[in-house]
This record gives sequence, C-alpha cells and structure tokens, in this order.
Amino acid sequence: VYEPGKLACIQDEDGRVFIYDLTKKKVVRRIRFGKSGDYEDIAVVGQEIYVAKSNGILYHFTVSAKNKVAASELRTPLGPE
Repeated sequence: VYEPGKLACIQDEDGRVFIYDLTKKKVVRRIRFGKSGDYEDIAVVGQEIYVAKSNGILYHFTVSAKNKVAASELRTPLGPE
C-alpha cells in the first residue's frame, strides 16, 4: 500500500514504479527509479520505497511531487542464488 486506496507496483524489467488508484481503477503516477533490469519485489515504508533486484541489490528512494527520484543502491550479502 502506497497511500490509502493506492498501491505501489513495479514493472519487473523496466525500472519503474506505478501507483495504481483502486477507486479510479487506473495508474495515476509513473516513477522511473532505475535502468532496465530484473526487479523482484517492492516495499513501502512510510514515504520511502524499496525495490529488490534479482542480484540482491536494494534500491531506496522517496518520491517528490514531480516524480523525481534519486535512488540509492544498498548492497546486501544476497545474490541471484
């Protein structure tokens, strides 16, 4: 859940987050956070978004009003295995 009535979703190969409005039944925001890749999961913690890539890297960012993000990469001991 991104906000009440809205879900955050990832496009698993494109480095984008989509905000889907459950009431309007449509995508209301598109946010590019990274390059093309193999993204596996998304988590929203308060105003922060974390996206896991298949190689174990976590991308962390907050979204501005203009959908501008500066994602930081967080290295983990996890790998593709």
